[in-house]
Amino acid sequence: MFSALKDRPQIIFITLSLESRSGSTNPNVKGKNRQGKTVRLNINARERRRMHDLNDALDELRAVIPYAHSPSVRKLSKIATLLLAKNYILMQANALEEMKRLIAYLQGTAGAGAGATIVAPPGFDLQGFPAAAKFLQQQQALQAENARHNEGNNGGSGSAM
Repeated sequence: MFSALKDRPQIIFITLSLESRSGSTNPNVKGKNRQGKTVRLNINARERRRMHDLNDALDELRAVIPYAHSPSVRKLSKIATLLLAKNYILMQANALEEMKRLIAYLQGTAGAGAGATIVAPPGFDLQGFPAAAKFLQQQQALQAENARHNEGNNGGSGSAM
């Protein structure tokens, strides 16, 4: 117990000696410390605001990324959010390129003539494009109906002659 009391005055002495060194006697040093503290507080406030803005932007990004807000997924980390967003953008870019190729192909076959058969390009998967698949099915059904209609007209006129 005596050693604890012996240590206590030394701690107080160190604290007092640090306070006396801080410039309480020198007004210039005291003003610089206040000014430095104010600058540091402003810098900290700006950094805090920047981090809040960054977190808000990441929350908005998480809200529009598929799979990021399903019930089985906890809140994504910053890096996971950015990686998922990057992969989603790349996937959408690939789908867009494939759709452009499909449109160009369909425009080319439509210009080939009314009797041309429209089929998907080789190696083209329409699974991700239900509207394009439905369009091709409708076109094929229309062409099959036109072919039956033309056969009926040609066959009927041939027997009359």
